[in-house]
Amino acid sequence: MAIVLGNRAKMSTSTTGTGTITLGSALSGYQTFAQAGITNGQTVRYTIEDGTNFEIGSGVFTSSGTTLTRSVTESSNSDNAITLSGSAEVFITASAADIFVNDGATSLTTTGVGTFASLDISGDVDVDGTLEADAITVNGTALATVIAGTTVTNATNSAHVLVTDNESTNEENLIAFVEGATSSTGNVGLEMDGNFTYNPSTGTVSATVFKGNIDAVDGDFDGTLEADAITIGGTAVGSIFSPIAGGTGIVTTGALDAGSITSGFGAINNGASNITTTGVGTFASLDISGDIDVDGTTNLDGFTSVGNGTITGDLVIQDTGFPRITLQDLDGTNTRSFIDHSGSDLIFTAQNNTAHGRITFNRYNNSSTVTSGYFDAAGKLFINGDLDVDGTTNLDAVDIDGAVQLDATLTVGANDQGYDVILYGDTASANVTWDTSADDLIFNGAAGLVVPKDKITIGSTAVTTTAAEINQLDAITRGSIVYGNSSGATARLAAGDADTVLTSDGTDISWAAAGGGGTEIPSGTLMLFNQTAAPTGFTKSTTHNDKAIRITSGTVGTGGSVAFETAFASQAVSVAATTIAISTMAAHKHVAGFAGVNSSASFGVSSAPNGNINSQSGQTTGNHANTSTVGGGGSHTHTGTAIDLDVLYVDVIIASKD
Repeated sequence: MAIVLGNRAKMSTSTTGTGTITLGSALSGYQTFAQAGITNGQTVRYTIEDGTNFEIGSGVFTSSGTTLTRSVTESSNSDNAITLSGSAEVFITASAADIFVNDGATSLTTTGVGTFASLDISGDVDVDGTLEADAITVNGTALATVIAGTTVTNATNSAHVLVTDNESTNEENLIAFVEGATSSTGNVGLEMDGNFTYNPSTGTVSATVFKGNIDAVDGDFDGTLEADAITIGGTAVGSIFSPIAGGTGIVTTGALDAGSITSGFGAINNGASNITTTGVGTFASLDISGDIDVDGTTNLDGFTSVGNGTITGDLVIQDTGFPRITLQDLDGTNTRSFIDHSGSDLIFTAQNNTAHGRITFNRYNNSSTVTSGYFDAAGKLFINGDLDVDGTTNLDAVDIDGAVQLDATLTVGANDQGYDVILYGDTASANVTWDTSADDLIFNGAAGLVVPKDKITIGSTAVTTTAAEINQLDAITRGSIVYGNSSGATARLAAGDADTVLTSDGTDISWAAAGGGGTEIPSGTLMLFNQTAAPTGFTKSTTHNDKAIRITSGTVGTGGSVAFETAFASQAVSVAATTIAISTMAAHKHVAGFAGVNSSASFGVSSAPNGNINSQSGQTTGNHANTSTVGGGGSHTHTGTAIDLDVLYVDVIIASKD
């Protein structure tokens, strides 16, 4: 599985829970996985950040649904998948496992595939699996040329040379150390007095005589081994095993290497040296006064320890039946308790004292004072009986399938730091939620609140309204009124008819026709109406007639003496005849014409006018003159008929309804 990386790929997700992620849109300044070059089915290294929680892993990208699977390598949830809240961010990044830093001493280890354009290794190459190459050269020569048939060249200083037969028959094949060598060839690299052969069928190398030193890691001789001298670690074998013949023991300062030591061998005294074997030691009994250091597995059919023991590794107890750890008295007479493994259960059983059939965990501090102990269970803990906890129980999560009884106060959270509490019903989406962020108790779905009558208190006042009375509110229609009926109960008054008013008799209320006996306007109230007949419910007053209305801000009353029609009727005004005397006239003159001495008349008169004409003072140029001034300039009077405008009136006030 190749891990693919992408640059600047960061997306949002509204996914909740721990399952496959549905990717949203790219965050501001970033691009989507597809825009970063990630194709359908490719595996990417991702990081999820959800608030303070994080998750690092690898996942397969699916472009059709824009999804990403989750395989967690590290997280804030103990390296398990975190529970997404619906507002997380997902981005592609390389993890520490994807980055190799050459510090000169660190090895590059990968479980995937490394692809290199070229690879130059100055040291050794250790390949535990299969090495596949299109071409391999040895010192510049193709490996196919180096190895041809059964011929191996340039194998100097090789630790191992694999020689295979190119035929399938059971035959002796000459090993040629020189190219083209035959049985009759002279020097072929190894002196022999006969043919030096190898049989692939039996894996046997044979020669008439082997001469010189033979240095082998392992040696298996089916026939007779004849040697002039054999040494072990530089010491002649004769010196090492000389005490065997008739001796009482074998004394060695080096290693003792033997296939087996029989029972008749006697005692082995190694002094201060160690006895080391890679095989199996079988003893009728073994008495060791010092320590036993076993690096491998110790298989004991049974053992008895009379002292204290320390086990730094795992203690495994196996049995074909039900393995058991039994705790007895020191004399072995009474079994106090035992722990056995029956099926898949670990069972602790107390014997002979049923009153104390329990397990107590204690720990000691530095002063050897017994303090509270701890019991850690990484898996499930099944308790068939009661669980009595005297102290505080701290549980990360609780799943209770049975009934729960609490004899004390149940507290969720702390002051100003609460947690949501959800109570589910049997109907889907029906639940009661205490929402700490909203500080509200919320009823969702089909969930409802059922309270017995008289069991609701607001503040310190009990609510006594019945459900039937509260339900009157559900029957409210347009124009209806909720009121207290004659029984004092909450009732609903339907909307009244048109032109009706709400009236009261001092006890109950009802609808009544407007002006039809209702008491909305007190009896005897005087009102003004612009109509000939009084409306229903009113009586026309005839006390006042043909009078004007006067608005006053003071005390109302009546006054005047002339009827309204009389005072404002059309009336003729007459003035008596008056003679004007000269004394009452204004002083004035008149211009008069007169005749000359000739008979010609300037003003159409043939003779001088009669009358007194002042010819001296009134004389002007021409034939004109003014009369003397007359009139005294006094006054005169006119007498007419009087008009009486003292109209009759009635005072009214202007007032507004409260």
